Amino acid sequence: MKPTPECIALLRSIAAAPEDDMPRLVFADWLDENSTDDADIARAEFIRLSCKMKTKTRMSPIEGKWLDANVHRLLPSVMKKFQKAKVKDIGISRSGRNVRIHTSLGGKPPKDEYDDPGHIFLHIEYWRGFARRIEYGTMMPGSFRNLGIELATDEPLAVHQPEFFHMPLGTHPQRGVVVDARTCGDPRVWDRLEGGTINESGSQKYFAYTGKQTVHEWNEFGNGFVLGQIRKAMTGLARETTGWPIDWAVE
Repeated sequence: MKPTPECIALLRSIAAAPEDDMPRLVFADWLDENSTDDADIARAEFIRLSCKMKTKTRMSPIEGKWLDANVHRLLPSVMKKFQKAKVKDIGISRSGRNVRIHTSLGGKPPKDEYDDPGHIFLHIEYWRGFARRIEYGTMMPGSFRNLGIELATDEPLAVHQPEFFHMPLGTHPQRGVVVDARTCGDPRVWDRLEGGTINESGSQKYFAYTGKQTVHEWNEFGNGFVLGQIRKAMTGLARETTGWPIDWAVE
């Protein structure tokens, strides 16, 4: 897929009505007539198969079998980067609607404190023909920096976020809800964060929300706010860099 005006308009219709089959099937028909590579053909196949399934809340065995055999076709930019880096060992596995990718782009030294030397660890949640969410392992903060643009190119509707379950998030009496800058995986994400305050402590840098005054209020509201801002910043950067609209919904 390329961000042409017609393609963007069709994807916008899908984003505006995520439960509706019709915009997806219209897009599949458009891909049949305008496909430029095998990825477009695979996307149309996956959309039609997903729309045929009665259940919309979980992935059916038929969808899962198709995804196991064809996920590489949906991610041509990702696979091209792996090929260019001469990656030989690519760990791809699936559990339900989530595809896990774990590999390394090579033994390059880290560029800065944001970079993990080429290591990739992420989960892609597929839903009804598209990736809905991409989570990057925070123990390998370079995953978004190393592969986020390629994933956004191939999966324009996906929301990008850290793997929140392992996120180094905490509460500090002066800083509020805090998250280490490295969690964002890319300094450009850090520059896009809004609605909080930027604090520094020694060599560490924090993004904090301090709008509530008690630890309970920080935990109840501040965590969600901080994580939401990181999600918005990561997704906006990925889409903007690849030419896709940044105003599509970010859950």
